[in-house]
Amino acid sequence: MQAHAPKEFIPVTSTIHSIAAGKSWSQLEHNEKMYAYWMAKACWQGSRICWFQRSAESPALLVLFHSILHDVQKTKELNKDVTEEQWQQFFAYAAAVFGNNGNFKSFGDSKFVPQVAPALFK
Repeated sequence: MQAHAPKEFIPVTSTIHSIAAGKSWSQLEHNEKMYAYWMAKACWQGSRICWFQRSAESPALLVLFHSILHDVQKTKELNKDVTEEQWQQFFAYAAAVFGNNGNFKSFGDSKFVPQVAPALFK
């Protein structure tokens, strides 16, 4: 059961890799681009069920992080007391939540929590 799963931090040193797809994308015909676009959109819509299956709090994390990350600069300006290291800890946690469709690893069923102090995270 997930409530008893071990908890761990996502290290700030975790890497986020970008995908260099510009050259490949430019070689597609319009109908191929539309197929890829609608397939990706369907996958994102379909993945929402995973958030509900991962944990009770995961759907709320999706909405919360989406609103925070929608305008990071504005959020940072409103929270000037947060250090850059704490922001990096938050970003590492948020990236892991998005990458796993929730706050449990998609393998091994172990829960991860933010490295940021609970009071600051709240």
